[in-house]
Amino acid sequence: PDTFTDRQYSYNGQDELLKTRHSRRGETDYFYDTTGHITACRSEDEGYLASWQYDAAGNLLGRRAGERATAENSVVPFNRLLSYRGVYYRYDEHGRVVEKQGRSGTQSYRYDAEHRMVEV
Repeated sequence: PDTFTDRQYSYNGQDELLKTRHSRRGETDYFYDTTGHITACRSEDEGYLASWQYDAAGNLLGRRAGERATAENSVVPFNRLLSYRGVYYRYDEHGRVVEKQGRSGTQSYRYDAEHRMVEV
């Protein structure tokens, strides 16, 4: 079997990702509001639309996938994503992702005193 995968990325003038082209999964389009927050994406392969909602201060309130919203994907406490498509995130007291856990295992992240990621 062919294991080569080609990926292409297209950006707008504000360096926002507009489209990804994946040789096996097709295209995904991304949409933004005037402040640069992602508001929606549409996947050619999966044929669904995901959308994100924000409050007046720009804090992420929730996400919808297709026509369904569940408690898991519609609540984003403290403006931090806790889970997405079976991947779970844990944060430290500074709001930095310190652990990502999914089907393929757990990935840990470490930061220096200036909050720069130094180890994955």
